[in-house]
Amino acid sequence: ASHDPAGYNGQGVSFMPRHIPVGKNYQWSLGIQREIGGMVVEVAYVANHGSGLPYPVDINQIPQASLGLLPVQNYRPFPQFTSISGNYFDAYSNYHSMQVSLRKRFAHGFSLDTNYVWSKMLSSYDSSGWGSRNGTNTIQNSFDRNSSYGLSNFDIPQSWKGSVVYELPFGKGKQLLAQGGILNAIVGGWQVSSLFIY
Repeated sequence: ASHDPAGYNGQGVSFMPRHIPVGKNYQWSLGIQREIGGMVVEVAYVANHGSGLPYPVDINQIPQASLGLLPVQNYRPFPQFTSISGNYFDAYSNYHSMQVSLRKRFAHGFSLDTNYVWSKMLSSYDSSGWGSRNGTNTIQNSFDRNSSYGLSNFDIPQSWKGSVVYELPFGKGKQLLAQGGILNAIVGGWQVSSLFIY
């Protein structure tokens, strides 16, 4: 069956690019470690660059110079349609960070694992299927797509997180209530742990 293109006049239509590149993500890192008194300290530079990333566009947006003029429809590049939506695949992102971690293996009833990250993430378009951090769903200016390159919605410049485990000093072989038996079965071998993020 044939379709008359004029039948779409006054409606929104969609398109699919002829050539869709494969998205790429390059990652690299450099780190140094040192053991100090039963603890391991690590300092690392971690980065990545993404390219060929997809994002939705409306190529029938009103050009910036025509914003506010009426009637609106007359100033669209293709005035017979309300929108022409699809995806482009040339968005890119950059991430750079310094990461410092401190780990103490479990010994004498105590362990610690903590890290601090100082970073910056830039992108020309943010998208995610979940988590409410995706930003605007259609790029703001389809005629100058690189104008949206800047701090990402996912940029978290600093974060500190970690975990602590402490074995309570009760039960057989411990400082308190070390005699074993029924009391050991009730209070021995317990640990307290905590996760934190800031």
